[in-house]
Amino acid sequence: MKKRKFRSMQQNLHTVSRSINSQAAQIRNSLSEIEKSLNKIASNEDIKNKKEYFLFVGRLIPTKGVDIIIDSFVDFCKFNKDISLLIVGDSDDSKYKRKLKEKVLRESMGDRILFLGYRNDVNDLMSEAKALIVASQFEAFGFITAEAMYNGCPVIGHYTGGTAEQLDNIQSKLGKLIGYRYRNSAELTECLLKAIVGYSKSELKAVQEVVITLYSIQNSATLVFNKYRSILKF
Repeated sequence: MKKRKFRSMQQNLHTVSRSINSQAAQIRNSLSEIEKSLNKIASNEDIKNKKEYFLFVGRLIPTKGVDIIIDSFVDFCKFNKDISLLIVGDSDDSKYKRKLKEKVLRESMGDRILFLGYRNDVNDLMSEAKALIVASQFEAFGFITAEAMYNGCPVIGHYTGGTAEQLDNIQSKLGKLIGYRYRNSAELTECLLKAIVGYSKSELKAVQEVVITLYSIQNSATLVFNKYRSILKF
């Protein structure tokens, strides 16, 4: 009798590994950062007119793909003479940072590609950018992508990891992709060219509303609770 009861308990016992707990904590922290960002700009939800620049925001390290962005932008400039690339962020990797700046000088692009360092006005820069470029080789969950979408900024994203999932979420909710995805440098250049025309304010507003729905703490907590309930069957 005791053995049968023990087997029954075993069948209903579920364990959660430390790695899953760690991933959950990372996602929870990211969602918290998103909510903070949304609260900061909640009073400024209007979609702004776009200025003549693309934007990168992040650390200047190899895994963020800044060198690929520069290469693609150089190709883009063969077809466009007006739009600039603003690079926001810094790096502890002085060698990589120097390599990026030397590449820009070698291509004679110092007047079109600007390194701005750390900035306190990232939300404003996003809201007026033609697009934010997310070129990470792999992004588990980049809150910068959701933050850009909420700011009414189209995202040009490397189609991998969390970036791909976030773009797919937009397409699933709206029935079409409002944003751009690429898999290599040539496709990134094509996305830059498409982004010249961009999207209407109503389309960007629709993305903004989806982001609010998807990434609120309340919605995320409900999804996690329902998942555990389905596992534990209560």
